[in-house]
Amino acid sequence: MTELSKNTQVPQCDKTAVISWVFANDKLPTIEQNGKKVLLYRIMNDSQESQSVSIHETSMVKYCNKEETWWMEIPTLPCL
Repeated sequence: MTELSKNTQVPQCDKTAVISWVFANDKLPTIEQNGKKVLLYRIMNDSQESQSVSIHETSMVKYCNKEETWWMEIPTLPCL
């Protein structure tokens, strides 16, 4: 049995995840709705570009520049 066919036998592996970036100016994440940590994308200058995508505590996103920040929930691990 291949890994792919094993996954089809596990109900939670049949779900397709739809993940999209949320503009922080439109909505900020909350711990209750999005968990303790979120994935952030922030516009950075060239010397800080390697830090543009990072994982942050949800409660700290409110301190980011909302005009230059997008966030999304951290995706769950794939079924193996």
